Amino acid sequence: MKLRFAIPVMSLAIALLSGCISRNDQVPKDQVLLAANNMTKSELLQSLKDRSLKVTTLFVTKSSMKASRMRSNDEITNYHDVNAKIAVDRPARIRLQIEKLITLAEMVSDDKTYKVSIPKEGKFGVGSVTAPVQGAEFPYNLRPSHILDALFVDGEQFMGKPGIDAIIREDALSFPDGLHSYYVVLFAKTGGVPLEELWFDRTVGVMEVVRKKSYLADGKIEADIRYSDYAVFNSIPFPKSIVISRPIENYKLDMTFERLELNTAVEPSMFVLNRPDGVVDVDLNTGKDIKPK
Repeated sequence: MKLRFAIPVMSLAIALLSGCISRNDQVPKDQVLLAANNMTKSELLQSLKDRSLKVTTLFVTKSSMKASRMRSNDEITNYHDVNAKIAVDRPARIRLQIEKLITLAEMVSDDKTYKVSIPKEGKFGVGSVTAPVQGAEFPYNLRPSHILDALFVDGEQFMGKPGIDAIIREDALSFPDGLHSYYVVLFAKTGGVPLEELWFDRTVGVMEVVRKKSYLADGKIEADIRYSDYAVFNSIPFPKSIVISRPIENYKLDMTFERLELNTAVEPSMFVLNRPDGVVDVDLNTGKDIKPK
């Protein structure tokens, strides 16, 4: 009896090992690791620095912006799409003009102050770029400096600075076309306080920064920025889609660029915003109207 039982068991084992009972399953496409380029730490940091320093001016002649704001855990307010024109003279000067049939707002900023003109409401204000942000409902939370910060991957400002370390790790994320490989560069103060994090997609055919996260001194995320749809302008790759999320100010901004120029002359007058006659002055740091004396 024992012998009769052992023979079928042995036959099954032989069948399993010989492949008689088997099937080949296709690995899901989003789990297939795509080819990726390898770089040393010094090569990666130098590449990021070179890419950033290539751009000195930016002039966006046609783009769209769509803003949204969280009202609660289950409610989002979406605002109408607007057209935007942007001029930048790095490192600190930016002009933003927002339109929807008419000019809705004009904003300029440098490294010290920013100005906002809202023709439809007849208001004009001046504020400090270093003023602390207000609550999530504060109407002037969208500042030109937020957009300026999002437009460029500026890790070079931390490179080689005393007291700042560059920590690099590898990661992979699944997408419909396969697994993408990343170098994640964290710039942090010695001791581990994070400053900025860059996600460099090293997948063959991409080789660009696709995400930037900046942090406040207490470690909270100040901005989470996504870059995609890179195209070449004046021999320089630049993203045509940028999505900004700023959790503290409680808003998200989608920017899509249709026409832009890099490293062309931008007139200094572009960054001048004069106070129109007959407007109400606003303190942009508090949001309150300034009553004439």
